[in-house]
Amino acid sequence: MILLITALPPFGITGWAHPLTAAGIVFPGWGWWGLLAATAALMALVTRFGAATAIVLSALWFWSAIVGSEAITNKAWSGLDVRMGASLGRDTSLQRQKDLTEIATQAGGSGATIVVLPESTLGVWTPTIERISA
Repeated sequence: MILLITALPPFGITGWAHPLTAAGIVFPGWGWWGLLAATAALMALVTRFGAATAIVLSALWFWSAIVGSEAITNKAWSGLDVRMGASLGRDTSLQRQKDLTEIATQAGGSGATIVVLPESTLGVWTPTIERISA
């Protein structure tokens, strides 16, 4: 319950600092066991064994970075690398918006239901851009 509360604003933080993300980094591929281990480790950090826990967690993090794990991919998701360099997100012309919309539409036509674009690809998302892209 606490992990859920800390995942939602305004009480929590999302992203790299959340315990769920930490569980995926320190215990890759462990699934729910990794979440339980991360929760136990976070609780142990505030006990008298905190320093030893920090050392063990650091060792596990190094181990996971060295060994790695195989990525689990979802066929419904498609990530796009549009290779637009420094102009990405800076060119706000109508033609650029139409080109990017076409690229995303083509990726969706290949079987993906969710298309992930690089951050700031479409620039500032305004109601006008939303109407053009729809």
